[in-house]
Amino acid sequence: GDQIDDLLAAMRPYFAAIGDDLATVTDPFEAELAGGAVLGLLAGLDLLASERVAPRLVADVALQGDTSARALLVFMGLGPDRNLADLARQADTALDEAGVADPVWAPTLFQPVEPARFTQITVPGASAEAWLLALFRRSEEEHGFLVGVDYADCGAITTLDPVPPDQVDELVRCVEAGELIEDVTTVAEDLDREQARLFLDGAIGTTLDHWAEEDDDTGEDLEAELLPGRIILLGRRLNEAGLVGEAPEHGGHVPTRSKAASIGGAVSPPRGPRREGAP
Repeated sequence: GDQIDDLLAAMRPYFAAIGDDLATVTDPFEAELAGGAVLGLLAGLDLLASERVAPRLVADVALQGDTSARALLVFMGLGPDRNLADLARQADTALDEAGVADPVWAPTLFQPVEPARFTQITVPGASAEAWLLALFRRSEEEHGFLVGVDYADCGAITTLDPVPPDQVDELVRCVEAGELIEDVTTVAEDLDREQARLFLDGAIGTTLDHWAEEDDDTGEDLEAELLPGRIILLGRRLNEAGLVGEAPEHGGHVPTRSKAASIGGAVSPPRGPRREGAP
């Protein structure tokens, strides 16, 4: 009814802007980051549980009948709502059969993903924070995420910065040189796949637990808006790379020494990938 009409009217400008971005980018990871905004937006909409909303939303997007519509439908097809995802895939197939071009990056999204490197970064003598550089390989290119956690907050995620292919080499150089954080010496330690999975699964699970306990307004800044979509994307990447298993208990990924140590002051944020531009 009116509530659905109001929802669609409110979402149209957001979807239009994201669709324009998706139709113009060529790099698959850049497309995923922009598409993560779609996933984050859909994950936060309780109304999607309604069987009446999903068909209207898909039809509203498909009505555009262009490449940007297909781009949006690709990510709607990856979303958390199974009914919506099925309808989005069907609509995308219909547009394909009608001769609408798909985005140039779309085929690469479904190429095999391999884990490439997992490196934990810490500051000697500081037990409150840690970062994990998680790199993956797809179609002969590496990309990934720099995930920061706060051990004083059960190991919840504080930053989740994307690392596009063109930034991998420089970030790896900074990490190996102990220069992740400006004017602070950092130490890098490579983790095996299971250690990395436990770190990331624990960080994701703890963060989602905290969100479930909080009020709806978790923050109005850009990072807060982008984090849900990036967490969904990181979780998808772990699944694609075969890093699956039983998640640790809440806070179970926090090292014992960090739990027991007195927590000092926070250090400056890492000199990670840029945050401006596409999410």
